[in-house]
Parts: sequence; C-alpha cells; structure tokens
Amino acid sequence: MIDVIIPTRNAPAVLALCLTHYWANAHDDRFVASVTLLDNCSEAPGMNAVFREVTRRGARVIRHERNIGVWASLNRGVALSRSEKVFVLTSDILLGPGALVELDRAQDESGVSFLGPKVVSDFLEFIPLLYERTKESVINRGTYNGACWLAPRDLYQRIGMFDPRFYVCFGDTDFTQRVVDALYTYGVAEHVPCIHLDKQSRRHDHTEGEDTAVEMRDAERFHEKWADRPDVLARHPRLTSIQYAVSKAGWKEAIPR
Repeated sequence: MIDVIIPTRNAPAVLALCLTHYWANAHDDRFVASVTLLDNCSEAPGMNAVFREVTRRGARVIRHERNIGVWASLNRGVALSRSEKVFVLTSDILLGPGALVELDRAQDESGVSFLGPKVVSDFLEFIPLLYERTKESVINRGTYNGACWLAPRDLYQRIGMFDPRFYVCFGDTDFTQRVVDALYTYGVAEHVPCIHLDKQSRRHDHTEGEDTAVEMRDAERFHEKWADRPDVLARHPRLTSIQYAVSKAGWKEAIPR
C-alpha cells in the first residue's frame, strides 16, 4: 500500500488543479491507503474551500501553525505514514493517467529506491503531453525529480528524514546524496510524464521576488553541510545570485513551450 503526502502553501487554484489531476488520473483505492495534505500556514482566500473538498473525498488535512518550510513539513508527513511506500506530490505537479501505478511497477522492477516521474513541461498548454505514453519502461538513473517521488518508508528509517535546515531548495539534493552514500539508488521514470508548474505557488503567494534570496540561502547551507566532501560540491558548485538566476532560466528554456 501507498500513503500520499502533499505539501502545500497558499495558491488554491494551483493546488486544486494538482488535486484534480491526482484524483482523476493517479488515485486508486485498491493500493492508496491514505492521502494527507500538509499545509504550511496558508492564508490565501480559497484554501479552506479546497480543504473541505479533499476532506469530503477522504483525505486528511494537517495545518501547521507556522510556515516551517517544505522539508520539515514533509518530515511530519513521512512520520505519520504507515504504509510500505510513501508518495510525495508537491502541490504544483500535474500527473497523467496511471502515473502512480506505473511508478510503483517501475520501482519494483528496477529496484530504484527514490523514483520520480519525468518533468515534460512547466506550462499548462502542454497538458496533452501527460496523455502521450510510451510502452517501454525506461529509468534514467542518476537524476531525480525533487518535486514528486515514490520511496519505500523504510528508506527514511534507514538514512533519516529530510534536513529541516533547508527551506525549499537542496533538501532533495541533500537527501539523494545520502541515498547514494547508503548504497541505494535514485532515478526518473522516463515513461511517466508530469508537468511541474514551477514556482506557481510562490507567484500566487506574492513571494516570487524573494525566490533567489531564499534559494541562495539554502545553497549556502548545503555547501556548509558538505564542506568536507569536495566530490559532492563539485557537482553542485557555488553560484552567485546572477549565475543562479541564469541557470534557472536555462533550465526553463530546455522545457517545451
């Protein structure tokens, strides 16, 4: 069985779109034991209406009294899970038909412990890409989707939870490095597409202008933590704020528009 946990903050329209795609395409009562929304102290109008609807559908909503950040929030969700596997779905991911079933099957067949779908776009007009499926199961090892993934619950028990010192970035980078150090594997299922509405939540929360500063702070903490591992830092070099902004823009240009 699988427990689904969904961290969220504000942006009710984006959250509703994420949940619409999840319930229509990915949810299956036969193997999903629970769905839990982890709300980081949302204040946006409309969030309560979304929470009422998901509660009506059988999901649980846990509302934090303060904004503790993505990774600390996920730690609470994982700690509450009881199923064999945990599926993390951030609230700006749109899934296609059968995504969770396909990820589960691909994980069992490949043995990859930390497995996510492939991001095919971050623009709504490319939703049709979610319905273009290949028959062959292909796993791209050595890359990860830090916004959506499936992992066995005992992975967290063996290597620990996410580092709560990271707010929004590098929690996944830090975790996957610990996955490798513990001789586990991570990857992306190339045949399972998703759309990542990158930063849409923070755009709706009117904090997009703070993104670079927050992300650079997380980067500093990552470099401090791994200062004695030059092999790790070589793969994640320290960037100036301008270089970071350019690198993000380059990543977005690589995605279809």
